[in-house]
Amino acid sequence: MAQYDFDTVLNTRSFEVAIDSIAKYGYFEHKNLGDECGGGLWFDNDFKLVDYDGVAILPKEIKEILIKLGHIDAQTADDY
Repeated sequence: MAQYDFDTVLNTRSFEVAIDSIAKYGYFEHKNLGDECGGGLWFDNDFKLVDYDGVAILPKEIKEILIKLGHIDAQTADDY
């Protein structure tokens, strides 16, 4: 099993988001539903989101925080 060092941990109203900037991996988890509404986040070398799992559509709060951090371009946000 991979070891991660989540150096960025953010909270929205409903979610916790954690990111390991070295591994370019993160996760999100709903504060009440846990991993029933959570998943993984994968980033490219430019730290743009390239993939996610766990949900069919990325929750709005996750998308918004990733846009603010620059991990999703606002112009392509509808793709997620």
